[in-house]
Amino acid sequence: MTDSGWVIYKRLLGYVKPHWRAFGLAVVGFVVYAASSTALAEMMKRLIDGIQNPDAAFRLLLPLFVIIMFSARGLGTFLSTYFMAYVGRYVIHTLRCDVFAHLLHLPGRFFDHHSSGQLVSRVTYHVEQVAGAATKAVTIILREGLFVVGLVLYLLWTNWLLTLLFLGVTPIIAVVVSYVSKRFRRISKRIQHSMGDVTHIASEALSGYRVVRTHGAEDYENSALRR
Repeated sequence: MTDSGWVIYKRLLGYVKPHWRAFGLAVVGFVVYAASSTALAEMMKRLIDGIQNPDAAFRLLLPLFVIIMFSARGLGTFLSTYFMAYVGRYVIHTLRCDVFAHLLHLPGRFFDHHSSGQLVSRVTYHVEQVAGAATKAVTIILREGLFVVGLVLYLLWTNWLLTLLFLGVTPIIAVVVSYVSKRFRRISKRIQHSMGDVTHIASEALSGYRVVRTHGAEDYENSALRR
């Protein structure tokens, strides 16, 4: 991640501090989810061994193990999803209020160079996209990251040599992921700018619908939006 990316995430984490309890519960959910997902690999191993060499203990303990594992997985999914959504909505609301308050104190020449549609888009769409992307990134890093760490530790315990060979391709995967993430970030910026233009054109056409109909400019406004 670039320095600017880290600065953005640090600023967004400042909005999470007032809701650290909910965020902590979400982290607990991620840990439970990762642990139960890692246990799935052990369950498959024991299932294969039990099919090859069935015994009474296997038939008794396997259903109990499956129930416990999937119950823990469901609990972890609920905790992480619910409380991350809870924190995310509060972050979006607070960030939106801060952006709106900042816009109200800007000088008049700023509004002369920016359309109302672009400014409204910053308060609504841009804030939603930035905070939503940050929430999804934290979710992926914690949930999938903990799962990968647990799975790697399990693989090292099972077969350390094969695991080291697998980790040898990790740098190649990291390069591909870095390139794709930068590409998506550029595309996201273009989408944000285009949303400002869409909001501007739509708000002007709808607020001045009498003028549009009087001059028969429906086709013109429609083509402007499609561009």
